[in-house]
Amino acid sequence: FSIMYKSCKIAINGGFSLKNDFYVDLVASGKDLVLKEVNELVPKISKSLDKVNFEGKVNITAKANGFWTRTRYPFIYGEFDVKGGKSELLQDRSIASVNLVGTFSNGRGDVDKAFVRFDSFIVNTNFGDFQGKFTLTNFNRPLVSLSSNFNLFLGKLNDAYRVDSTKVLDGAVIGSVTANGIVRFDSLTFLKLVRLVNNGRFKLSEVSVPFA
Repeated sequence: FSIMYKSCKIAINGGFSLKNDFYVDLVASGKDLVLKEVNELVPKISKSLDKVNFEGKVNITAKANGFWTRTRYPFIYGEFDVKGGKSELLQDRSIASVNLVGTFSNGRGDVDKAFVRFDSFIVNTNFGDFQGKFTLTNFNRPLVSLSSNFNLFLGKLNDAYRVDSTKVLDGAVIGSVTANGIVRFDSLTFLKLVRLVNNGRFKLSEVSVPFA
């Protein structure tokens, strides 16, 4: 059978049994789903993520297998790829394009073992480009693992966040960073994100900062 939500159509194949406990063995797939509509169905971890609203398309395949009772949950595992852009995650239209491939699982109903993994991502923003891997596990105490190469364009970053409207910043910051740590999404700040960094390489390229 099929499930429709607005223009999104997900095909469901498989079966279920009510002989003893409720048992499912299903595979779901959707192609060229509208990312903005899919985003409406994803529960937000906190209000700070309410503006995650990409435009674009997503392909997804997921399977559920096992018993579903008050104490047992079926094993859910899925794969997805996304091509999107124009998000208000950081600032209006700050993210120009996103390409990522990943997997997810419910950890058989155990949120400590559940995960969302971006096996590869390429993010182009109005102020820089990022490429790498990202994993979010343990939804009770979210554990983040990040590995990324990046280019930050100082002039565009200054324009996007009005760091200093009286001066002109030119040049780029080129580098790579890895980060591992527990994050509280309801109180995430830049300084807390910096504290996650345990290894990084940075290089300034052709930077000029005029001083009065």
